[in-house]
Amino acid sequence: MEVSYKVRLEKQLEAGLCAVGRFDGNHPAVACAAGACGQVLLYDPHDELQVTTTSGAPPLRTLNFNKTITALDAGPLDPARTRAQAKTTRGVTPDENDDKVVRDVLLVGLGSALMVYDVDLNSDIFYRECPDGVFSCRFCTLQGCEQPLAVVGGNCSVVGFGWQGTELFWNVAGDDVRVVAPCEGDLLVGSDDYEIRIFRKEESIYEISEADKVVALCSLGKRGRFAFGLANGTVGVYKNNERRWRVKSKNALVALLATQNRDVAAGWSSGAVTLRSASNGQVIFKDTFDAPLVSLVCADLKLSGAPQLIAVGVDGEVRGYIPSVVTRDTSKAEDDLRRKREIEQLQAEKRRLVGELRALEEQPQTPSDDAQGIPPDTQISLDVAAPVHGGGFELIVATSNQTYVVGVVVLDTDGGLFDGETLSCAPARPSDKLGIVVRPKKNFPASLKLQIHVAARPMSTSIHVFEVDYKLPKFCRFYRVEEEVAQPSSWVRFDVPTNVQRVAQYLTQAFVSTEEVDCINNEVKAYYVGLDGAPLRVQANKDATGTTIRISTNDLATAAEVVQDISTNLDVHELESEASFPDESRRLKETLERVSTHNSIRVRLTAEMADGSSRVKALVLKAEDARLMADMPRMMRNYDELMKVNEELIAEYNKRATNHEALLAALKQVNQVVQRASSLRVGKAKARVVADARRAIKKGDAAALLSLIATGRTGPG
Repeated sequence: MEVSYKVRLEKQLEAGLCAVGRFDGNHPAVACAAGACGQVLLYDPHDELQVTTTSGAPPLRTLNFNKTITALDAGPLDPARTRAQAKTTRGVTPDENDDKVVRDVLLVGLGSALMVYDVDLNSDIFYRECPDGVFSCRFCTLQGCEQPLAVVGGNCSVVGFGWQGTELFWNVAGDDVRVVAPCEGDLLVGSDDYEIRIFRKEESIYEISEADKVVALCSLGKRGRFAFGLANGTVGVYKNNERRWRVKSKNALVALLATQNRDVAAGWSSGAVTLRSASNGQVIFKDTFDAPLVSLVCADLKLSGAPQLIAVGVDGEVRGYIPSVVTRDTSKAEDDLRRKREIEQLQAEKRRLVGELRALEEQPQTPSDDAQGIPPDTQISLDVAAPVHGGGFELIVATSNQTYVVGVVVLDTDGGLFDGETLSCAPARPSDKLGIVVRPKKNFPASLKLQIHVAARPMSTSIHVFEVDYKLPKFCRFYRVEEEVAQPSSWVRFDVPTNVQRVAQYLTQAFVSTEEVDCINNEVKAYYVGLDGAPLRVQANKDATGTTIRISTNDLATAAEVVQDISTNLDVHELESEASFPDESRRLKETLERVSTHNSIRVRLTAEMADGSSRVKALVLKAEDARLMADMPRMMRNYDELMKVNEELIAEYNKRATNHEALLAALKQVNQVVQRASSLRVGKAKARVVADARRAIKKGDAAALLSLIATGRTGPG
């Protein structure tokens, strides 16, 4: 890649809020949010009506929305709608060539509302209130939808609107949705619960757990193949639910984009722009800005006939990149690549041998007790102990002879499992055993790398380092116990078409345990205790068609996780279930009542503020009339009353803001319950629960929602 052009807009821009579109149907323009007052700046180098400023900065067009902008995108919401049709709808006479021009429109997220704006005609197409908030938005063409959608990620929900503002798609996520992206007819959704979900039509076909919040997703041109970015600086590529590669940076990821060649471009808070191969993650190109990046977009901004990779910095600098034109012989390139790989292997071998040589040189020539090495037959064993006080379990490291474990370092290669990425322990009095407490923050099958320091004597300066890999099970926050735990009041029951022995094998590998789960007389009973002390019971019995499994736990989220993991491991694609969660049902009823109350308060406060605004206008007119008539006492009385009305409006606004936050929190709880209730099922049953729940929420039907939790249906049967 090489820099094709540089432009400095001389404006401070907002990170992550940038889009590019052909708003007039012909010329691409870059749209960026600037400041907290709701401004969008348009840079179109081909707009002849714009005049260059005296400072020499390129001309900009400013759009004022007067609200904080939380998301921005551009695209053809209705490709069949030409410029002529749009003009005719608004009573404007179309030009001769308008029938052939299809334009992009601007999608603007305004906190709790969505506006689709026609830049060319300077008018909005529709404005929709979004009670769940607007954290992200994208134009997406999804399988099963006849028209493109404006997809909004909100408070545990994903909503898709058509060009008329009608809701055509709705689904739920486990937490706030920070990014949505189309992927060849599928929909990629990343949320704050560290999950990547892939929706095909209304069904979630994959749910992938990652190590941190998902902040960026982009398609790589093939169904199921996409790049992802996390809040901890990790960037990688998936094919369906299989991760191909990943790399981690110490900087925060700002933007992620697939280029025309399907390479992965990333923009960072440090100002770096990196281009990596989608196949192996190798760095192809790197550049650096003087300021953090705003975003990366791809467009033919200069109308040169080929799209450019466009990087935008927060200081207003815009750079366009094009592929470097290098003519080379293909056979020579392959030879150069082969030689390069051979040189890298030889250099790695050289580094290893140099390290061994230095270690030998540092050893004293005359052996002493302190410099004695450990016996060559020393082996390391790794075991798991029962949970300790404070919420964690112990990894017990032991040697096979009379050597001493002087220290252990645990590295979380996935990240996000515990605070910091490493744990370490070095006892004051070493012995042949050492326990280190691990406190996972979530259920996640992380890979741990242990560095175990072993010495022949407790105070020896000659230490041998063993490296051991340990794979945590999926439910690493639950430890199996032999004695029967308390019976939880809530449960879920379902059938799987497999034998009981496979269920026992699954339980052995899915939970922290020192022994295998036994299957006695075609029956399995396993008891677990969470690191927070919560009991979990799993029972499996043979029936006529397979195995009936009952999971008893008071936590709906845990039950949903277990159901989904069992169905994945046992290759179950369709699953119905029955459930009873009385505490969760009671809390849901209370939450729905709060939602209804907050909605009533919102309507009342909106009406009162509208009345107050009318009074303000009237008082301003009266005060100005009095001033023109030189009636100063009446003018002062009007301004005094105006000040009081203004104070009342500010107080009402604060009430409305507080009520809105409470409403968002309540809606988030409702959406989370819907997501977890749907995850008690698999396949069509899961999609049906989501669709029925949406209808029940719109109607305010609490009984239907409770029935969905219990049976997966809104009525009997």
